[in-house]
Amino acid sequence: ADTRTSATRDAASFLTQMLAEQRGAVAQSELALQQYRENANAVSVGDRDNIITERLVRLSEALTRARTERIQKQTAYERVRDSSKDVAQLDSVPAVRDNPMVQRLKIEVGDLQRRKTDLGQSLTERHPEMIKVNAALEQAESRLRAQVSQLLDSLRAEYESAVALETAMNDALEKQRTETLAQNRRGINLDVLQRDAETNRKLYDALLQRTKEAGITEQLKSSTARIVDNAEPPR
Repeated sequence: ADTRTSATRDAASFLTQMLAEQRGAVAQSELALQQYRENANAVSVGDRDNIITERLVRLSEALTRARTERIQKQTAYERVRDSSKDVAQLDSVPAVRDNPMVQRLKIEVGDLQRRKTDLGQSLTERHPEMIKVNAALEQAESRLRAQVSQLLDSLRAEYESAVALETAMNDALEKQRTETLAQNRRGINLDVLQRDAETNRKLYDALLQRTKEAGITEQLKSSTARIVDNAEPPR
């Protein structure tokens, strides 16, 4: 009986020592987890996935819109640029057809050209009326070229702005992808620390339960031993 009681007491003492060591491990792992969470600004993989996915989707959609707009602006600019030297081709360019000032000047140039043709059938180039029409036509064509040039400058500015926006959206998307990879690494490290803390806590709880059970068993055995020792032989 004394041997069993001693063994039980030794086991309880060993469990108590293990419990104290495990309590220290729990505190250390939970402290490491909290410090990493604060220093790395990390969130667990599960909490982070939806947020990051939403950001990537929004940026990807914004980049697609910016790229589409850039292509439209580039096409409009290049068509006006390529057609600006040939007034006849300008009517095929939507940006020119939609510009009221250019259209008004084109009508004016057309009217003067027809007027010159009509006068040319009966007048020489030195005739005052022909000189007057030629001067008016030259001025109208000059204003038309200036208006087309102004339109071209405006379209170029819109195109360059669209390029800058597309570049910014692309940079933002790449930055988010890089940050996502870094967050993934931080999130994985965080999850590892969380599992360590949970494992240590579970081990501590199990040791605590066994220590309590061992303590109760020792008390029961001690009580039984005292009863046996105090018993008197029958008379």
